[in-house]
Amino acid sequence: MEDNAPYQEEQSPQEEDATLNSQTTRLEYLRNEARKNKSEKFCPPGTLVSYSQPLANLDEELSVKPVEDLFTFKDNPNLWTIVKRTIQNLGLSYGDLCTSTLYTISSLVYAKDGAIPSELQILASASTIFWLLVLVPTIKYCVFVPMADHNGEGGAFAIIGLLKQHKVKKRVFQVAKIVAMVGAGALLADGTLTPAISVVSAIQGIQVGAPSLSTSTVVGISAAILFIVFLGQPLGSSRIGWAYGPILFIFCICQSIAGIRNILYYPKIFQSMNPWYALRGFAYVWNDGSVGFVKLSAALLSLTGSEAMYADMGHFGRTPMRLGWLCIVFPSVVLSYFGQFAMIAAQPEIAIEAGDKIFFYQVSSQLLWPLIIVSTLAAIVASQAIVSGAFSIMGQAVAMDLFPRLRVKRTNTKIYGQVFLPEINVILAIITLSLEVGFRTSSALTSAFGVAVSTSFVTTSFLYTLVVAYAWKKPWYIWIGYPLIFGFVDLLLWSSALTKVPTGGYVPVVICIVTVFLMSVWQWGVTQQKKYLATHCLQWSEYQRYISSSSSPTETPLWWPYRVQGTGIFLTSSVYGIPYPLKAILNKLHVLPRVLIFVTIRSAPVPFVDEDVRFHLIRYSCSLYRLVVNIGYAEKVLRIQQVLRTAEVQLTPDIQLLHEPLSFFKGRTELRPKKDTNVIHRAMVRLCNILKHVSANIDEVLGLPVDTVEIGTVALI
Repeated sequence: MEDNAPYQEEQSPQEEDATLNSQTTRLEYLRNEARKNKSEKFCPPGTLVSYSQPLANLDEELSVKPVEDLFTFKDNPNLWTIVKRTIQNLGLSYGDLCTSTLYTISSLVYAKDGAIPSELQILASASTIFWLLVLVPTIKYCVFVPMADHNGEGGAFAIIGLLKQHKVKKRVFQVAKIVAMVGAGALLADGTLTPAISVVSAIQGIQVGAPSLSTSTVVGISAAILFIVFLGQPLGSSRIGWAYGPILFIFCICQSIAGIRNILYYPKIFQSMNPWYALRGFAYVWNDGSVGFVKLSAALLSLTGSEAMYADMGHFGRTPMRLGWLCIVFPSVVLSYFGQFAMIAAQPEIAIEAGDKIFFYQVSSQLLWPLIIVSTLAAIVASQAIVSGAFSIMGQAVAMDLFPRLRVKRTNTKIYGQVFLPEINVILAIITLSLEVGFRTSSALTSAFGVAVSTSFVTTSFLYTLVVAYAWKKPWYIWIGYPLIFGFVDLLLWSSALTKVPTGGYVPVVICIVTVFLMSVWQWGVTQQKKYLATHCLQWSEYQRYISSSSSPTETPLWWPYRVQGTGIFLTSSVYGIPYPLKAILNKLHVLPRVLIFVTIRSAPVPFVDEDVRFHLIRYSCSLYRLVVNIGYAEKVLRIQQVLRTAEVQLTPDIQLLHEPLSFFKGRTELRPKKDTNVIHRAMVRLCNILKHVSANIDEVLGLPVDTVEIGTVALI
């Protein structure tokens, strides 16, 4: 929420020396980007983007462009870089899709009353999973949805940024924002459930080799592993990707070999590639007494992690994401599913004997423990995919002012989407460990899983349709096909998953509702605060009447403010209008420094900003300036004193910052309800203030002096 304070993301200390001491790398990068973008005009080296803007004819909307319009992140990696990123992305984004083979089959064929699945049920199950994998992750998330990226970022809020960039209708944008909030809540719910179900499914394999091992011991081991997973998040996606990529690659090979071995005993399983079997399964009554439509919620588990493909796209790029799925993951999971179904078709009694551990019955006793070890490591990898996606989407929410300001640490200097949010990491860890202890087994967790996954699918399809129709402005006969096919599939999966709400599906529903509620309340508070400040702040016409460039009270009327020697630095998050603290000082003290500078520090979506375009100065008069400082996301956070020293040599001669006393001012707004408001309104105002108080403090980040003057404002809403 705007508090007249600039916001700048934190830089990982380990990356500072490697990225910031290399001036050549920085300059070459930006100059290459300048050559690619012919419309971007750079000033000669060593100059400042500066011009005069008369107060009488002020139109600041045209004065300072949005930072996303000034800088556009473009990534053109070479072949070797694509190969490296594919390996890293394999360990980051596909763990969940790969390890879904650990628990999906059990949900489809296991019956508590001991009924053995028929051959038709087995072929229908295999056909349903195969065609869901073709339609959703392969076509939807590999072909269509990745085209809707915003500066290389994926996810629900990336689509919102894309719609905003194309200036769609306000009504469309508001609807899209609400849907994106729901999608973000579903992804966060997915981020808490995925680590729990993946790890416990792998650890349950130990009970196959050691039947005496209790469920409580399995839960304890799983909880310890999950704790280590969340503890390692500050390392960043690249380091985690290099460690996890080879592990998942080995797991893919192992499950492919096991699948091929079992397929040889029942090659008829390839008949399930005929979609007719999947369609027959809808009306078929299965061995547990349920209808095929209800069983869709179990087949849906094979798609868990598909949304992470898109949400994690900003970490390594679109091409590595597509290559990893099409060349490695998709063939591996298809062979594994077909192999498990072939084993059950050849020996139907295994479906009852194995319970929720069918995956580990594929190999002999000599290979069981190696498979358990590899599966456990792969489950740890699976936990990473959706956690990284949660970091990305919440970082986007913070940037769009849909969530309180959080500490955002960039963990890679070359890729915009690699971020780490400590607060979100702690919240995910607490909820995940609680679910692990509460549900205890993978079969209990699967009921909750499907609702979160299918909700993400529905919201993404809806938002993508809006992009095609309103942002790209395609004719209706082109974009209508997408919702008719993929929207129908998503709604079918979602409606089937909702049948599991009473048996555990309420967990993601609660998480989603809480997330949407907090985002909605925060956005409401931001809007109300902006409206209040807009109507109560000093207008340019008033300022022109009050302010004189003269510093002597004898030369001006007595009601004019007294101008003292020095420079006043007003920190503001907005590049428009007059900061509210200035009006408060005028009303209370009737004293102002001789020179006033409104300073805004903005984070640009490029790794480095060349010195040629770092500063943007608007000169309103000989005593009033606006200074906008653009900082690349890979650069060290500039302290405010460093900003002023660097800009001083480029400011006009009448401003000598080092030789004049500096006074720093920042604003803080407290929301209070009006007297005639109801209880709900008062509760929302109170919640907004609580969220403001727990948001990240920028004083230490910017190195503000201890004598900075904070002007408090009470906004009645």
